[in-house]
Amino acid sequence: MKIRILFIELLLVIAVIGAVSAGGKQEQPTDKKEAVKIAFWIPGSDKVSEDYFYQAAKDFTTRNPRIQVEVTILPPAAPDINTKLNAAKLSNTYPDVFSSFIVFIGARGTRGEFADLTPFIEKWPEKDDFYSSSFELGKYKGKIYGISYFPAPEILVYRKDFFKEAGLDPERPPRNWDELEAYALKLTKRDANNNVVRAGLDIPAINPEVFIKPFLWQNGAAVLDEEKELPTLDDPKALEAFQYVKRLIDAKISIPYDYQKKSDIPFVKGNAAMSFIMASTITNTLKANPQLRDIIGFAPPLEKRKKVPFTGHRLFTIGATSKYKNEAWEFIPGAT
Repeated sequence: MKIRILFIELLLVIAVIGAVSAGGKQEQPTDKKEAVKIAFWIPGSDKVSEDYFYQAAKDFTTRNPRIQVEVTILPPAAPDINTKLNAAKLSNTYPDVFSSFIVFIGARGTRGEFADLTPFIEKWPEKDDFYSSSFELGKYKGKIYGISYFPAPEILVYRKDFFKEAGLDPERPPRNWDELEAYALKLTKRDANNNVVRAGLDIPAINPEVFIKPFLWQNGAAVLDEEKELPTLDDPKALEAFQYVKRLIDAKISIPYDYQKKSDIPFVKGNAAMSFIMASTITNTLKANPQLRDIIGFAPPLEKRKKVPFTGHRLFTIGATSKYKNEAWEFIPGAT
C-alpha cells in the first residue's frame, strides 16, 4: 500500500514538474518572426510619384515594423534600368519588389527573373476588386509574373500658338493619318539651309519602338502572334504602317532625338509643334513652364482602320531569387 502511495506521489511530482516546464516554455515566444529588409526598386518618373512611394514605404513599415522597405529610384530610361538589373542579377542583389515596365515582363519575366505571383493572388481576398486585365497584362503561359497598377498612356499633344501661326485651327488637332501628315508638314519650320529648326512632329531617331507600335495597331496589324510566339511584321497591314512612318521621316519634319531621354524631347524644349509623350512628361513640362498650361492642347487617339493609342503599364513584380517573397507580397498591396 505504501509503495502504491509513493508511486502515485511520484507521478504527481513528475506531472507538476512537466506542467511547470511547459509553462516556462510557453512564456518564450516561439512564433516571433525575424525582422527583414526588402529592396523596392522603381523607375524614376516625376517627383510626385517618387515622393508617393517613399511615403508609402514609410507608412507600410509603420504598420508592419518587422518589414523595413529600402526604396531605390532608378533612372527613367529602359536601357539604363536594364544595366542596373543585369548588374543586380550578376551580384545576386536583385530587388525583392520591382516596379516593372510592361516590356520587362516579356524581356525578363519569360526568362525566370520574376516570381510566379499566382499562388499569392489566388489567396488574396481583394483580388476581385481588380479588373482581370491587371493580371492578364503580367501573365505568361498561364502564370502571373506582374500585377498592373499604373497605366502610362502616350498622348498626342500640340502647341496651340504654333497652330495659329501656321494658319491651323488651334481647337482642331489631327484625328487621322492624313491629317497628322498634312499638319506636320505645315507646322515644320526650316532655316535658310532647309534644316529643321522647329519640328512639325517629334519622331524619335533612337528607340522609336513606342512611336511606331500605335500605327501598326491603328492599321489593324499586330506586332506579335502570341500563340505562335512569332513576329508578324511582314503582315501587309504592318508594312503599310511602316511605309507611312517612313514617309513622315523622309519628309524631314522632325528633329532627331532619343525617345528614352525625356528631357531631350524637342516638344519639351519648345522646338516641336506636336509630339506623343507620357502624362508624367506633360506634368513635368507644365511644372517647369506654367505659362504653357493654356497653350498645350491634347488630341484624341489617331485613327486609320481603328482608333488605338499606346499605353504602357507599370507592374509590381517580385524577384525570383528573393529570400523574402512573403514579405514582398505583403508590401505590394500595402503600397497601393
